[in-house]
Amino acid sequence: LFMRLLRDVLAAAGASGTHIEAVAVNDYTADIPFKDAEAYDVIIALRMDGKPMSPRDKGPLFVAYPYDRLPPEMLQRAFERSVWQLDGLRVR
Repeated sequence: LFMRLLRDVLAAAGASGTHIEAVAVNDYTADIPFKDAEAYDVIIALRMDGKPMSPRDKGPLFVAYPYDRLPPEMLQRAFERSVWQLDGLRVR
């Protein structure tokens, strides 16, 4: 497996709410609207080029949006909501 859809991870955890707080190991946080996980194919990447991602490569987990499929007005927000070196998700 190279990635999981964020919405699938949330469903597997039985999570519901309006916001997802993605927290990086350096305490950077991004507030991801729950609706983004439903509307876009936001992923949690586990591997790059078939190999586990190291912290140097934004790993071990990376929340990323499908940048090439987003409307232009959404791109900046999607970049701000992307979190590498993911440490955890908090749903509220």
